[in-house]
Amino acid sequence: MNKKIFIVCDVLDPSLGSEFRVPLVSIKYLAKKVTCKINLLTTERCQNDISIKNWLKKNGLEKRVEYKLHKCKWMRKDGSHKNFFFFTLDLIDFYKSSAKLINKNDIVWKSGQIHFYFYLLSSIFINANIIGPIAGFEYPPVFKIYPLPIKTRFICCIKSIQIYLTRLIFITTKFVIFNKTVIYLFCLKKDIDSFPNLFRRNFLRLFEILPRNRHEIITNKNFISLENINILWSGSFIYRKNPILAITVMSKIMKKYQKVKFTIIGKGPLEEGVKKYIASLPSNIKDRIILKKSMERSEFLKIFPQFDILFVTSFREANSLLVFEALENNMFVVSSKVSGMEDTIHDKEHLFEYENKLT
Repeated sequence: MNKKIFIVCDVLDPSLGSEFRVPLVSIKYLAKKVTCKINLLTTERCQNDISIKNWLKKNGLEKRVEYKLHKCKWMRKDGSHKNFFFFTLDLIDFYKSSAKLINKNDIVWKSGQIHFYFYLLSSIFINANIIGPIAGFEYPPVFKIYPLPIKTRFICCIKSIQIYLTRLIFITTKFVIFNKTVIYLFCLKKDIDSFPNLFRRNFLRLFEILPRNRHEIITNKNFISLENINILWSGSFIYRKNPILAITVMSKIMKKYQKVKFTIIGKGPLEEGVKKYIASLPSNIKDRIILKKSMERSEFLKIFPQFDILFVTSFREANSLLVFEALENNMFVVSSKVSGMEDTIHDKEHLFEYENKLT
């Protein structure tokens, strides 16, 4: 029986931001390297069926890629879940459904969500050779984060214990449990350094980079004045992204520099807190802070050239694709010192950055 190639991704929507477009890299890359059909398995989310179909047609891949969408039982109409438990139930159901279509000798590329949790679940249910990027083994810097509620700090401590136990699980599964080939391609140097030398010897580091089309690359204007600049923060309003810290820092900068403008784009559970914090600031500061809802990618690209600096305040980030987009558009990036920001991409034209050699 001939081997088939599958791309399994938890989320995919070419019309949305980078997080939802990552698997497009794998599709384009594999389409150049193999002549056989590529089987794409992903979840149905909002109107992604239409956007996937349009993207494949636009890139001349409608005959090369055959895709199948899995309908999630517990997903809301807006693509979200009530809580993590229901999200996990849908993930398990998706991986089980995918496993029925995949034979033992097939090759599976696990794309999209790179956190080890997704990788572990897919490895349990899919009985085939699996390869793909993985991250999330670095402990969260619990006592270096500001501002963060005690409850969230406690959750981060529990998370550190989970990460420690998960490392042991991965070492065990790699050498003892799985008979199939499960190849971990670590995204970050700190992730791979957290494992014993025997485990990480001859492994790759991989970045699933989203290359821009030419019409998406914009050369930003040079600063006319150090005071007259537009700064952007974009992401989910969650504690990990730390939007409150972004506003705190920017309010101090805007107090000193009267012409600086700050735009925040996003949505999430901290949205009301973000609005209240902005409303509490002096008029000469809050009037220069623009709060926008998350938008479709096409709209975001239209306003992207307006900004001179991207401000990132995440305290736990694998490798933000938004940062790569900003650098490719000649923007300055100011970031918190987390692992994903410390690693450097040397060649944006390639899918992989190799460290050592896979044998």
